[in-house]
Amino acid sequence: MVGVRDVTSRAVKRYVRQALESGEIADCRHFPTEDRAVDADFLRSLILGGLPTGMRIVGLRIEGALDLRDCGSEAQPLPALRIEQCSFVAPTPAAGQGALSAVSLDLSRSHVASLSLHGSRFVSLCCRGMACRSEVDLTEVGPSDESGLCWIDMSNAVIGGNIVAVGAHLQSPRNDSIESGERSTCTGLVLQEAEIGGTLNLYRSKVIGGLSLYLARLKGDLWLGQCRLVAHNGWALNANDAEIGAIYATREPLFAKGCVALNGARIRSRINLENARISASETMAVSMRKAHIGESVSLENADMEGRLGLAGLRCQGDFSLLGARIVSNDRDALLARDAQILGSLHLSLHPRSKRRFSSKGRVILDGCHIGNDLNLCGADLHGEFEEIEELGNKQYHSALLAADLRVGGCIKLGDKSELTGGQRSLCSEGALRMQRVEVGKDIQLFNTKVVGIAPRKKVRDAETTDVSGSAPDNTGFDLSYSKVGGILIIGDNDLTGAVNLYYTNTDILWDTSNGYPNADLCKKDDVHLVGFSYRVLMLPDMGDVNDPANLRKTVNVRKAWLERSPYDAQDYATLARALRRSALTDEAREIMIARFVRELAMLARGVNDRKAMPSKTGSDDIMSQALWQRVAALALAVPNYLFAQLADIAKYVLMQVYRLTFGFGLDPRRATLTLLVFFVLGCSVFADANRKKLMIVDQQPVATLSDRSAIGAGLANKVADNVPCGDMIAPSLFALDVFIPLVDLRQESKCEIGLADGTKATASEAAFLKFFKAFYAFCGWIVISLSILTFSGFLQRRNELLGGDA
Repeated sequence: MVGVRDVTSRAVKRYVRQALESGEIADCRHFPTEDRAVDADFLRSLILGGLPTGMRIVGLRIEGALDLRDCGSEAQPLPALRIEQCSFVAPTPAAGQGALSAVSLDLSRSHVASLSLHGSRFVSLCCRGMACRSEVDLTEVGPSDESGLCWIDMSNAVIGGNIVAVGAHLQSPRNDSIESGERSTCTGLVLQEAEIGGTLNLYRSKVIGGLSLYLARLKGDLWLGQCRLVAHNGWALNANDAEIGAIYATREPLFAKGCVALNGARIRSRINLENARISASETMAVSMRKAHIGESVSLENADMEGRLGLAGLRCQGDFSLLGARIVSNDRDALLARDAQILGSLHLSLHPRSKRRFSSKGRVILDGCHIGNDLNLCGADLHGEFEEIEELGNKQYHSALLAADLRVGGCIKLGDKSELTGGQRSLCSEGALRMQRVEVGKDIQLFNTKVVGIAPRKKVRDAETTDVSGSAPDNTGFDLSYSKVGGILIIGDNDLTGAVNLYYTNTDILWDTSNGYPNADLCKKDDVHLVGFSYRVLMLPDMGDVNDPANLRKTVNVRKAWLERSPYDAQDYATLARALRRSALTDEAREIMIARFVRELAMLARGVNDRKAMPSKTGSDDIMSQALWQRVAALALAVPNYLFAQLADIAKYVLMQVYRLTFGFGLDPRRATLTLLVFFVLGCSVFADANRKKLMIVDQQPVATLSDRSAIGAGLANKVADNVPCGDMIAPSLFALDVFIPLVDLRQESKCEIGLADGTKATASEAAFLKFFKAFYAFCGWIVISLSILTFSGFLQRRNELLGGDA
């Protein structure tokens, strides 16, 4: 039997030699399977002996390792090696050597014209430093035995054409000797520092052990459609610092178990990994830290179990995560600190599949620069959470962190589009914190549901709090210190938590009452408007209707809006200016009056809450003092307390009078009414006095006669004084002459207060009338002056201009 087999083997070798020497393909598939075996040294001798058209064999069983190391040169490379549908029987590794030492075909540092192993089976292919002038065909290669091991090492190789590995099944042995903290490696298909002149096609292939493209250079693209990459040591794809034309997985999705790392990579065109399924045992699923993308990135409808890292990314086009799902076991789901995206960043609903973007973990965009839009319409954000010891349940923290974000277009946090099932456009279980944001166009917070609950557990020592100094603990939406170049839209939201617009500036404000937290359910100060400024107010009455603004409704809703915020005079001045620009002068006046009314209420509370002897120490310390010490301290504090109380009470009374009479110098209607009241009062008093003969003719020396004993008006042959005025004056004109300063109506000079002959009035009534006249004249100076200021609008413009400094 052995002799027959040897005869058959010699026949196979003779056939192979004759076919190759004649330039034909040595197709051995017509021989019986058990008779196709040849030793590797036989093939090596043929290759090195020179073949006219290269080594072209099909269907052989090659026993032993085919060693072609250091063969050929750049000037005279080995002929084309076409070893297809062959099976390599690898030698058993020596004692003490691992499985990685078993090599089926070794072309290290060799120069070959081309290489094709289409459909072949082997344990390992070693091509380190190999130079191949044309393409390498690894289509449908796979393991040769039941171990399932089949790996390829082409580190530092130079390939002139494509590498085609469609349908390949590669698996490297697990290397469990790597210690924790040591750098992870990919051993399934290793192309580390390789130079590939064409495309790397891994369509429908399976690589267990990972794909390494570390420092590799691909002039063409990387095709990963329906490719399965499984990591042994964390990395399913290591393309760190690689240079690649583009990465595609469009026809069929990529499946990766382990991290897809593109840190520092340069992608000349685009990345398209739509519908990818990436599951990372570690915290990072996809990492593009400091990567450079020449065009766009698409991870639409992708499922990622692990963090998406984009810190320092530079992308020249759009970055699309439409319909993507990110589930992180760490605090952060999407980390894009200091990333630059010249197009738009889409974290929203996919228009065709209707699948929403979803993330479990924080979305961090701190310091990110986006050239066009940031879109979160149709997103579900689940912020970082932790156990709350005192309640025993979970509460959410921040879901979106975007401090120092720069956006050239719009930030869309929801829109008006109607979704099925009453869904909100944006649902966030955690606060949206966007401090110091600069937006070229609009920010839209519309049809959004946000649950922002303050953490009750102290943060860990290694962590820092996310809450800015101005943001309340229960913040739901924080846009403090931001600049909006277009319109700030806040409407139709379901917010649990405060809205913080601390020192935010926008050109136009479009807001509705239902855009803010429910005033009946939230605590006081749930809207922070301190320093918030805007030029135009599109909805003065906070109603999304086309009806003209109603004076009373506008005043009431805007007063309630300001009262929900901590007091700041500038907020009232900003609102009044915006209303005046909308030709709502009366509403602007009412808002400024509401400011002073609130200040009076604060003054009254201060008087009520002031204590005679405020203590900076605890009550126990006060009680431990001696009685004489407490009495002495009280004696020193009481004068200051009484002086402060009297001063504030006097100010409160005067301001209330000022409010009732002139509306704080802002209400011409009240000023008119005050003038009428004083005019009627003066008219009535002086008319009654003239009727009672308490007004007499003012005696001037040039209009008198003398009889040596008296001086008076000439009347017949007698000298008369105390002559009643009677019809010489009109009481109304007399009142005006007394009341209006610097205006002489020739009434006051005719008569003075006194007891006329025949009057029944008493001297006390005359004395009271003199006092009233002086008081009436004094009031005239004040009332007329304040009326002029009120009617001119000077005080209103000054208050609007100076804000809190008025």
